[in-house]
Amino acid sequence: MTATAATDWSVYDRPALRDSISRPQGADRQVILALDGMHCAACVGRVEKLLRPQVRDLRINLTGRTVEFTWNPAQRALSTILASLDQAGFQPRALA
Repeated sequence: MTATAATDWSVYDRPALRDSISRPQGADRQVILALDGMHCAACVGRVEKLLRPQVRDLRINLTGRTVEFTWNPAQRALSTILASLDQAGFQPRALA
């Protein structure tokens, strides 16, 4: 079995990319992500437990396998949020 390289999520902290996949909410930003690997209510619970301390206005849609939230880029990098999802087994993809 071959080990895979960890994804470098830091590219999403570049203002041009971050701003192209999210929209402003005052000083905050709002984003919608597709989450590969979210299949059941237990997954929703894991995602909620993981994200609740990091974001605001969290909405999780199991049917659409999406998550929407607001965060403050001055307080937490988007790459940190994406990496935490990835490390938990959920592959986030930005929906522009």
